[in-house]
Amino acid sequence: MHAAIWAFFAGLAIVVLGISFGLFVMPISDGPRSPSHVPASGNGLMDTLTRWDGQWYLEIVEQGYTYRPDRRSNVAFFPAYPMCITAICRLTGAPPCFVAISVSLAFLFASMAVLHYYARKRFPAAAPKLAGLVLLSMTVFPTTIFFRMTYAESCFFFVTVSALLAMECRWPLSVVAAIIALATASRPVGVALIPVFWLHVWQRFPNWRGAVLRWIAFTPIALAGLIAYMGYQYSAFGDALAFAKTQEHWRKIGHSSTGEELLALLSHEPIWSVYLSDSRAYWRRLEPGPSAATNLAFANPIYFLLAITLVMLGAWKGWLNSRETLLAALLIFIPYIMRGHEMCMLSQGRFMAVVFPIYLVMGQVLSRIPSPYAAMVVGLFVFYLAIYSMHVAAGYPLI
Repeated sequence: MHAAIWAFFAGLAIVVLGISFGLFVMPISDGPRSPSHVPASGNGLMDTLTRWDGQWYLEIVEQGYTYRPDRRSNVAFFPAYPMCITAICRLTGAPPCFVAISVSLAFLFASMAVLHYYARKRFPAAAPKLAGLVLLSMTVFPTTIFFRMTYAESCFFFVTVSALLAMECRWPLSVVAAIIALATASRPVGVALIPVFWLHVWQRFPNWRGAVLRWIAFTPIALAGLIAYMGYQYSAFGDALAFAKTQEHWRKIGHSSTGEELLALLSHEPIWSVYLSDSRAYWRRLEPGPSAATNLAFANPIYFLLAITLVMLGAWKGWLNSRETLLAALLIFIPYIMRGHEMCMLSQGRFMAVVFPIYLVMGQVLSRIPSPYAAMVVGLFVFYLAIYSMHVAAGYPLI
């Protein structure tokens, strides 16, 4: 717990200092502005932490879900996180923006505590030093800035690590399935936990009859969050897939045929096209403003490739077990396949931040390389965490 407290406040200090510098020193971006669905609070720090997707979540809290087939609609954002905010707002009467930030930070702290405990349990021979390095890796990973904003990332991360911890501790399958249900209510990629759950069931009951019966019994529970949200959308808007259809209005490029998109994904076009100046996915067109060295649109494919490299290394070295490897692969490739092409790799860096097995591998790497090199890696991550904090404060589109 002490390690989680230290990590929480250290990471928060980096972000707050970065935002403060961005608010008072950096020139304001003249590029695209964050949507403004709710009135600003007038507090620079709070308004910074509630920008971009945070505005959509606050709209849900204050006005409820809406769906218009011809435009972006807030049904794209899953309900677990805004439901937590709404419940606390009703209990306390506190302003939604304050509650939203508090909820994100509460989930972040809980995530750190659970991740530290999970790492100690997974690597008992190397604990607690290795667990501390795992936690340090997660604390300073640059795109975890979103864990400290009004985004659902910290909520999803907490539930995901909790689900793997429940499997590691061999909790009752009903409890594991219930935790996964919260993940499927948090973000669409929560379905990545379903195959991991099936693998866990097979490992505990390695015979076809026993495994299949349990898959049939518990999979509907694990999918309950998604099923309930789809049921709500059908009841409210007459379309159970409204959350998926509205994503069309967030596309960065026009429609392609299924064959063309498949070919683009197989040829890794979404990755390399970001760096071609004549490409429609060129990073400078996607996120004007910061130089390449500090531009998140430029870095998104790099974070994607870094996550793949870490998972491959972890699987090769035996640092990741089969459940962690499968979960990481699904959390990496589901967003790439579903959104990588049409979104020109935007947000992939944010998506990689929730792939928690990469922090297990990063902890192992930091424990094995010479201390000066480890300090350089951590320092580089701290630098970029602060830079992204500065940019979001100055109004740059951090996507």
